[in-house]
Amino acid sequence: MRPSFLAGVIVPDGGKLELRRRWQLFRWQAWVTLQFRFFEFVGPCRLIVAGSRGVRAERLTDREGNPTPARRATQDATVGFTPNLDYRPVRAETVWSYYRGVNPLFDDLFTGRGIFLCQEISSEGDASRARSFWSGLWGGLTKIFGL
Repeated sequence: MRPSFLAGVIVPDGGKLELRRRWQLFRWQAWVTLQFRFFEFVGPCRLIVAGSRGVRAERLTDREGNPTPARRATQDATVGFTPNLDYRPVRAETVWSYYRGVNPLFDDLFTGRGIFLCQEISSEGDASRARSFWSGLWGGLTKIFGL
């Protein structure tokens, strides 16, 4: 769960909620997306999330002819996902939209069976800062090599 989208938590009477932080410092995916920490909510609760123009929950389930369910979403739109989904960044389909500053260079790919939350329309946020970081780094490298 990305903390910027969390608006509240409702815990039932007598319920116990445990909040875990999961650090991902030694994975290349964390360095590409600059997402080093994830929050996990363990126990019965209801999460209240807020995103620009609404939040949509999508369930990845088995479909005939598709051995492993998968879904791709832009990094700006991803809100959270269940821990049983495999998550990894994948290169966006077009580099030109990244070059023009329209889309991020990497998308989020979720595989397996579970639920993930995404915004209906993404807003500028952490992903745009990561995009500007990588853009600045690339610009610096091209200047060094005279490209």
